[in-house]
Amino acid sequence: MKFYLLMVLMIPFFLVPSNVSAQEDIKCPDKIAMIPNDILTRVVLQYIQRLYSDLKCQVDFIELPGRRGVKSFNNGYVDGELFRLAIIEPSYKRDFIRSSVPLFYLSNSLWVHADENKRERFPYGYILGVKWQEDFDGYENMRRFSNIEEMFKAYTAGHLAGFLASDFSVKLKISSGELLPEPIVEKKWLEAPFYHYLGAEFAPFMARISGLLNTRGPLQVAVEDFQ
Repeated sequence: MKFYLLMVLMIPFFLVPSNVSAQEDIKCPDKIAMIPNDILTRVVLQYIQRLYSDLKCQVDFIELPGRRGVKSFNNGYVDGELFRLAIIEPSYKRDFIRSSVPLFYLSNSLWVHADENKRERFPYGYILGVKWQEDFDGYENMRRFSNIEEMFKAYTAGHLAGFLASDFSVKLKISSGELLPEPIVEKKWLEAPFYHYLGAEFAPFMARISGLLNTRGPLQVAVEDFQ
């Protein structure tokens, strides 16, 4: 009889799905899209993984270029996106929820070659699928790239007059000596908060993420911390 009772008590434990949080059985997302080959993505990913781990949720983070990330979220292939500016929201065709607290704040700029002759002869780079860059209307001669590493390599090889990028990513590359000649800021283009996004059905889980963010505060993205 004791053996029978033990089995009955153990059944509910084995029936709890792996993607359900141990805290009040709140459903966790399964897949989150993130922009590939991006310095900032790697930094933020570590922070988000700690939050998910603290909430006892296992999730797959899948590298998808900006536009594919949005498309994959809209068609339900992924349950959310690692981080985005709020200007992306009109592109979502599916009910969504964002973290009530930003993951981090970031400044973005148009960085240019110090040699003015280079600026006249070559195009400026931007990343396809990054909305604030796609909406940039400062120059007609623009060349698109699938990721930031490709764009930085093109600049270093002498094929770009400059590029649009987060100040953090550029300063980190400069500090490591990987971005030469050192570009300079032509214009601050955007300074804004970035949020974590999930489908609206994960609102209870997002409430817990936001609670942790509210307690710990936004990630302080500083170049000095990664040297």
